Amino acid sequence: MRKMFVFIVLAWLLMTNATSALTITEAQKCADRLLEAYNSRSYPGKMLMLEAITQRTFGMLYRSMTNQEKAEATKATKRVLRESFEQPTGQYQYKDLVVGPVETTKHGFRINGTVHITSPKYTGTASFMALVYPGCKVEQARIGNIYALDIALREMLKKESKWRDILG
Repeated sequence: MRKMFVFIVLAWLLMTNATSALTITEAQKCADRLLEAYNSRSYPGKMLMLEAITQRTFGMLYRSMTNQEKAEATKATKRVLRESFEQPTGQYQYKDLVVGPVETTKHGFRINGTVHITSPKYTGTASFMALVYPGCKVEQARIGNIYALDIALREMLKKESKWRDILG
């Protein structure tokens, strides 16, 4: 009886893990959907500044800064982005996305891969990472060092007066 119970539990665990795993085909579909979203919009300089400021590591650091440090960080980021991009608005094109390893995270999946990027300053291959929930709900995405803003972070920044005019 005990052996039978262990067997049933093992079989159940295997079945639940198999059904929650994201296949490479599903990951490719999610990544392609995200790629279409990137390609369907142009990135104004202000949005690029915000996306650079809210990178995962810098975003955590930014929230703990004093107001003076935040102002200096914003100014420095604007300067770097102004130097990095020839025009205030540039159309970025992403193609030939190749999905690599798919890892299971606590709430969803991490999709890694590479993508060919064409921009005013850079053309070549860049790394790609997306955190997705089942159903292709993108939590966060990174192509190179530019992160897509998630809704929660956008709302948090809107509450701060100096970001209201930028986020519009």
